[in-house]
Amino acid sequence: MLNKNQIKFIVLTGIAFLFSGISSAQIFWDQACGFNGTSSSYISVKHSSSLNITGSFTIEMWIYPMSTSTNRQIIQKRNAGASGYEVFLTSAGKVAVKTNFVTRLTGNSVLPIDEWSHIAVRYNVSNDNFSIYINGVLDNSATAAGAAPISNSDSLWIGKGTTNYFEGTIDNLRIWDTVQTPTQVDNFYRSIIATNSGKFSHLVLSMPFQPDNSAGDDFTLNDMTSRGNDGINRGVIAVDFSNKPSVTTTYNDCIELDGDADYLAGPANSVVSPTSEITLEAWVQMDPYYFNFSDYVIVSKGLTEAINTSRYAMTLTRDINYGVKIKSVINGNTAFESDYFLIFDSFLYPKWMHVVFTYSAISGKYEFFYNGISLGYGINNQGSINSNSNDSLYIGNNFEGFIDEVRISNKVKSIDYIHQYLFQSIEDGNDSSNVTEAVYNFDGYLTNSAGDGPALKFRNDADFSHSARKTDRPVSPLIRSSEFMEAFYVDGEFINIPASDFSTDGYTINSLGINEVDSITDINVFVAMNHTQENSLRIVLFSPEGDSCTLFNQDQFESQTDNIITIFDDQSSYLFTDLDKYVAITPRIRPKNNLNSAFSGAKTHGSWKLKIYDFYLGDVGMLYSWGIQINNHSGKKMILETQSYIQGFYNADSNTTISDTIRCRLRNSTSPYAIVATKKDYFSNTGIASFDFTGSPASPNVSYFIQLEHRNSIETWSAGSRTFNYFSYFTLKYNFYSYDYSAYGDNQIKVDISPTTWAFYGGDVNQDGVVDATDNGMIDNDASNFVTGYVITDITGDDVTDAIDAAIADNNAANFVAAVTP
Repeated sequence: MLNKNQIKFIVLTGIAFLFSGISSAQIFWDQACGFNGTSSSYISVKHSSSLNITGSFTIEMWIYPMSTSTNRQIIQKRNAGASGYEVFLTSAGKVAVKTNFVTRLTGNSVLPIDEWSHIAVRYNVSNDNFSIYINGVLDNSATAAGAAPISNSDSLWIGKGTTNYFEGTIDNLRIWDTVQTPTQVDNFYRSIIATNSGKFSHLVLSMPFQPDNSAGDDFTLNDMTSRGNDGINRGVIAVDFSNKPSVTTTYNDCIELDGDADYLAGPANSVVSPTSEITLEAWVQMDPYYFNFSDYVIVSKGLTEAINTSRYAMTLTRDINYGVKIKSVINGNTAFESDYFLIFDSFLYPKWMHVVFTYSAISGKYEFFYNGISLGYGINNQGSINSNSNDSLYIGNNFEGFIDEVRISNKVKSIDYIHQYLFQSIEDGNDSSNVTEAVYNFDGYLTNSAGDGPALKFRNDADFSHSARKTDRPVSPLIRSSEFMEAFYVDGEFINIPASDFSTDGYTINSLGINEVDSITDINVFVAMNHTQENSLRIVLFSPEGDSCTLFNQDQFESQTDNIITIFDDQSSYLFTDLDKYVAITPRIRPKNNLNSAFSGAKTHGSWKLKIYDFYLGDVGMLYSWGIQINNHSGKKMILETQSYIQGFYNADSNTTISDTIRCRLRNSTSPYAIVATKKDYFSNTGIASFDFTGSPASPNVSYFIQLEHRNSIETWSAGSRTFNYFSYFTLKYNFYSYDYSAYGDNQIKVDISPTTWAFYGGDVNQDGVVDATDNGMIDNDASNFVTGYVITDITGDDVTDAIDAAIADNNAANFVAAVTP
C-alpha cells in the first residue's frame, strides 16, 4: 500500500505555476522558405524512386505569392522529353497542373497576392480525375484519359521550372503517391505531418522547413518522411515566423487514439532504456464515455506490447464511478498502483491531466503524481530495470482519447523539476543537461525532440489530432518559451466552462491572490483554455479594487480552433482586430480593450479575478490556467505572509492587535535547524506581517521551519516545515492564530473565544526563551519607576510599564512558560 500524503479521492485542485518569458506554442521556431523569382532561387531534390510517381498523386502546400505577372512554377519533376508532373500558377493567378507537359486542369479561383493560401492538387489514376482544392475546398476538377505521369529520372525542382520561377514563400510542402480524399485534404491542411507511417505511409516528401527542435539551425530543407528526399539549397532563404501567431498551421498538436489496437511503436535504444532510475510522464485526455476497464496504455517498453511482460510501463485504469488510477510496471511486476482519484464529474467534460511515475532501483521507492500533486509513494524493489536489444517502445494501446508530451527520463525527477516543466514543453533547445530523456511532443513529428531517442511510427488508426480542422479536438495546455523571465503569477484550477452542468448563469470565475505590493504601470495576462465554441465567450479581468478589462468578447478565429492559449499584451505587434486571420493567437496578442488604461496605477496586492461568460450553454470547455505579469518584471518575489497575535497586545473586544515589529527566521527542516534567512516587518492590526525573502539564501521547493520573534514574547515556531513552491506562486502563507497546534508543541495561549484566537506567550523580556523571575524583576523595576514609551518591559504595547504587564509575566512564569522548539 502507498503511504498516503494526499486524500484518497483527489479532485482536480487549485494549482499555481510560475510561467516564464514569451509564451509560445511548441513549434515557436516556425520557418518557411523564400524564393526571389529568378533562376538562381530554388530547391532541388535528387531523383528517387519514391518521387518518380507514375500513378495517383497529391501535391499540397501553403503558398504566399508576391507576383503572378507571368506563369510561376511551383513544382516540376520532368525531363527534357516532357515526362513527369508539374504544378504552377498561371499569369492570371490560378493554380494549374501538368503531366507529361500537358496542362490537365486550371483552377477557377485567383489566388490573392501577398496572402497565404493552401493549395492541393490531386490526380486519381483509377478514374482519370484531376482536382484542385483551395484552403480545403474543391476549386475545380476535370478528367483526362491517359494522363498518368511518365517515369523520368530528373530531379525535382521547387520554385523553378525550365523558364518560369516562383516569387514568394512556400511552407509545409507535401507530396503523396496516392490521391488524398477530400476529407483528408481538409483535415490535414493546417497540420505539420513529418512521418510516413500508418495512415501517412503514402507520404513521399514533407518539407515543413523547420526541424523538430530549436537547438541549432531553425531552417532546414530536410525531408521529414525518412525517405531521404532532402532538398539542396539553390539560393532560397529562410523566412522566420518564430514567436508569431500562425495564420496557416497549428503548432500544438497531439496524438489521437480510438482504443481499437492503434498505437505508436519504435525500436528501443539506450536513451529509452534507463536501468537504475526512471521517470515516465505524459499529458493525457481520456474519453469519459469509453467504458473500457482494462489498462489504458500510455507508454511501455518490452519485446511486445503486452503489459505484464514490459520492462516498464505506465497505464491508467478506471472504474464505473469515473475514478481513475495510475498503474505501472517494472520488469513485468504489476504491483505498482496509485489510489483512485476522481477525474470526471457529472459534467463528463473530457479533461487533460498530467500523470507521472517515478522509480528508483536503489531504494525500490516509487511515487505517482497527478497534475503536479503527489498521489503517494511506496516501496516495491524490483531491482534494476531489465533491457533487451530487441525491445520496442510503445505509446498508446487500448487507449481512447489523446496523448501529448510523453517523456522518459533516466532520473527520478524531483517535485521541483516536475513543477517547473509541468506546463512547459521540452525539446532539445531547453532540455536539462543533467537528465537523459526522450520527449515526444507530437506536434506533427514522431521523433524525440530532446535528443537521440528512437523515432516512432503510427500503427493502424493512430493519428495526429489535427486540432485546427477537426471538430472539438483538444489542445493540451502546454507552452514553450524561447526567453525565460520567470515572471508570471499563474493559477490553474482546471475549471469547467460553464461552471457545472447545472449552470444557468453561464459564467465561471477564478481568483488569483498576489501578495506582491506595487503599483501597476504595465500588466500582461496569460490564458490557457479549451472550449468547443470560443466565439460564445467573454473573458474579463477584475482587479482587487474592482476595476475591469475585457480581454476577449465573442470573437471568431479563422479556423476550427477550440482553444485560447496566449498572452494578452498591450504592446504586442499583433492586433486584436486581426483575430479572424489566425489559426492560433500564441504567443501574444493585444486584448480586446486596453489593459493599462484599465489598471494603470492600481495596486497589485489582493485577489485578482478572471471571469469567463459563456453565452451559449450548449458548449463546454475547461480553463486550465491563467496568470498575470506585473510591470514586465523579470522575476517574481518570494514572500512569506504570516498572521499571528501577541498576548497582551491583542484586544478581544475589537478582535484586533496593537501593531509592532516582528522578526521572521527561516530555518532548515532538519537538525540542527540552522538559520537560512532572516527578515523583519511591522505586523498590522489584524496580525498580518509580510516578509520578502526575494534574493535571500532561501530557495523555492525547500522546506523550512518558520520562527517568529517578538521583542518581549516567547519565540514561536511553525508546527511543521513549509515550502515556497510553484503551487503557491512562490508566496507562502501561514496562520498561527486559529489553532494552538499551528505552533510547534501547541505553544500558544487562548486569548479569545469568539472567534477562537491563540497568541504567542508574552513576558520573555530578556529573550532567553523562558518567562521567569528575571523577566519579572525587569518589569517590576520599570513599573516602580513609571517607565513609559517603546520599551521591552511593556508587555501590552500601551507604552506604559505597569501592573498589567507584571501580572501577565507573573502568570506565565508560574506556569513555567518557555519556548518549544524541534
